[in-house]
Amino acid sequence: MTDDKPGPAFHEKKDKNKKDFNIGGGEKIRMNKAKKYKKAIKRGPKKKK
Repeated sequence: MTDDKPGPAFHEKKDKNKKDFNIGGGEKIRMNKAKKYKKAIKRGPKKKK
């Protein structure tokens, strides 16, 4: 007999960690790579004194 009840160590995920969307196979890899290797921050020309 198996119970469908979770064990004592089980807890619900926090709202910020819940996933409510489905990302395709390569899309998540591309998103993580884009976040890691994003473009440098451009600061514009320096002001003259």
